[in-house]
Amino acid sequence: MKDKSNEIINVVCSHFGITDEQIKANTRKAYIVLARQMAMYLIYENCKLMTHENIADIFYRDRCIVYHSINKIKDLKKVSREVKEIYSELNYKINYKDAKTA
Repeated sequence: MKDKSNEIINVVCSHFGITDEQIKANTRKAYIVLARQMAMYLIYENCKLMTHENIADIFYRDRCIVYHSINKIKDLKKVSREVKEIYSELNYKINYKDAKTA
């Protein structure tokens, strides 16, 4: 499960052009916050056994932050075409890679 979450983080970091350290850093820069929230959401969606606490540990955050991030991306996907497209592209990359290696 940890491998899958690390893979998701790597795909998100690559897409946003940031490092693993930046996505986990304590910063409020908008593009890093969006990347972090998207990674949390994708881990939640693709790693069904991961709890909010597990995801919080990966990002050195509180579980309430994870809960907020997941809900934020859910809501943004409904109103923002850009966020919906980013989500779709990242989700495809994550799941296509799985199908290719299986």
